Amino acid sequence: MRHVSATALETAVVGFLGACSQHPDALAATTAHAKSLRQTDRAPLRARLTTLEGELARIAEQLRNCARALILGQATALDDVLREQAEALNADKQRLLVEREQFRIELAACEDGDVAIARVSQALQKFSELLPNLSPNELRDLVMLFLDRVEVRPSSRPSGKLAAGVRFQILFICWHHEQMHRCRSLS
Repeated sequence: MRHVSATALETAVVGFLGACSQHPDALAATTAHAKSLRQTDRAPLRARLTTLEGELARIAEQLRNCARALILGQATALDDVLREQAEALNADKQRLLVEREQFRIELAACEDGDVAIARVSQALQKFSELLPNLSPNELRDLVMLFLDRVEVRPSSRPSGKLAAGVRFQILFICWHHEQMHRCRSLS
């Protein structure tokens, strides 16, 4: 193979990625994947929330015990130790309250209804519109997330009535993603 214009090759690959993002199979796969993530994310979030609630209940009981001991004044020699223990328990309680709220927000996002196909379609449309506007480094980094390699080979298609120096070539685009691992060709 002689020379292939890097700009032409980049344009073809970026155009192909943009077209792939609009394909109905891409929309269906993206929507199905988003739905599966929503289903699998809920159980661990609920389990962690249950654990956090248990830890908060345990800390609340320990704080009540410290307060009772301080109020009754039964162990005046331990007042400072009990106060330090109560401060440490309060710090743990605050950390756990923040963590619980974060998990509640994540769970609410998971349970916020089904994935809207129209919304996914719009996001994929924006993706194809975004590609040409990226800087060369950003575009390279993004393309490398999808593709393993791009091979340029001469086409066996007869050149027929093409002008001198013009030839057909085939681009083999090999994907990283296991479901797209088969090489696709463009001619």
